[in-house]
Amino acid sequence: MVRKKPMLAIFTTVFVDLVGFGFKLLFRPKHVTTHTGASEGVPSQ
Repeated sequence: MVRKKPMLAIFTTVFVDLVGFGFKLLFRPKHVTTHTGASEGVPSQ
């Protein structure tokens, strides 16, 4: 990997964040509260 690729590093970080966020939305367990799911509370479903 080339060291001087700031845009690639930013893109990779954002991509990983988006994928992780999507997976949390799709497969979010209702009995487990994550550090981001604590603000959302318990789903009404």
